Amino acid sequence: MLKLSNLISVSSALVLTQLPMNADTAPGLVNALVIKSPDQGDFRYRKYEEGYRTKILSNFENNSVAPEGLTLLFKVDKFGALHDASVFDTSHNRQFDLGAIEALLTSFPLQAPPTGDTLTGYNNLLPGRVDFKPKKIGKAETNKPVQIHLIPLEVLNRYPEAFKRDELESPRNKLVSTIKLPLPPYANLPGTSHDHAIESVIGKELVFYFAVWRDFFSKHKVASRDELISYGNSLLDKFKNLKKVGAP
Repeated sequence: MLKLSNLISVSSALVLTQLPMNADTAPGLVNALVIKSPDQGDFRYRKYEEGYRTKILSNFENNSVAPEGLTLLFKVDKFGALHDASVFDTSHNRQFDLGAIEALLTSFPLQAPPTGDTLTGYNNLLPGRVDFKPKKIGKAETNKPVQIHLIPLEVLNRYPEAFKRDELESPRNKLVSTIKLPLPPYANLPGTSHDHAIESVIGKELVFYFAVWRDFFSKHKVASRDELISYGNSLLDKFKNLKKVGAP
């Protein structure tokens, strides 16, 4: 049986590059570790960082108006698995935030990071960061139910022959969450701070929904269109708070 704790841990994360922060806005992160010297090993990590950012952003359906962007922090272990995902800055639009979180959580497992002294220096957990910028800056609509993809966009990367992008971005591949998510910026959640765990933002069920897809990806190097559709539909029986768009 899948356990959430085995698939994603939730706590504050370190950052790969120095962030513009101060002690008032981000206590505990001011002295974040950074990759220091521009030697050959660091270049490999910069290339790795560029690669995972491109991959994660390709899984983001950026069609929401938001007042500002969103920053997600996380760690990658030596096998490419995800650890300690958290929201550092919110867009103040719950749909934009959820779409970005979905893109992050469904992009794993990644290719294993380069090995060497840099990774060892981080106790074999490489810190990472991805920034999401809205195509249009504006006031967010807060009364709409949030949506996720029944079959994640990451399928396009892993099984490129199965679907076209417009199929997976179609309303027919969307689920509405009946779980009432907290309003951004989540400032009043008990036990949370400016840097807080993703589970506190979107709830355990949605985190687990993305985790079971990651588990599928790790176990299926090859999958057909029919297998993906069948697996996605099977999850609807397990996640009672997720309904197909337009379904009663």
